[in-house]
Amino acid sequence: MDMKDYNAKFMDALVAEHQAQPEFHQAVREVVDTLGPCLQKHPEYIQHKIMERMVEPDRIFIFRVPWQDDKNEVQVNRGFRVEFSNAIGPYKGGLRFHPSVNHERYFRRRTLRRQSRSHVYGGSPAER
Repeated sequence: MDMKDYNAKFMDALVAEHQAQPEFHQAVREVVDTLGPCLQKHPEYIQHKIMERMVEPDRIFIFRVPWQDDKNEVQVNRGFRVEFSNAIGPYKGGLRFHPSVNHERYFRRRTLRRQSRSHVYGGSPAER
């Protein structure tokens, strides 16, 4: 199978499964385009469905965060943490509480991009 055909088929299936998540589609498309040469060199990755594994998170945490504001009123916000594959190292990222953030908008995009790169963990940036 030609890489363009594989990428198109993969993206069509992803868009059909996650229809209302255009930012996720864009993030996955960037990763698929980046990994194209690697997949072409190692067709066994396609056979073992590495891309399909990468786009599904290991787990998603959604939690409430109650807090007291300056007027002593209790506020309740929602927090998110999405953890994708830890195959290349520990899960990376933090927690987000901003009202405009949801797991589709921020975490999938940020975390998925991390998977397509090698990251060194530990030490200061100067040591890397």
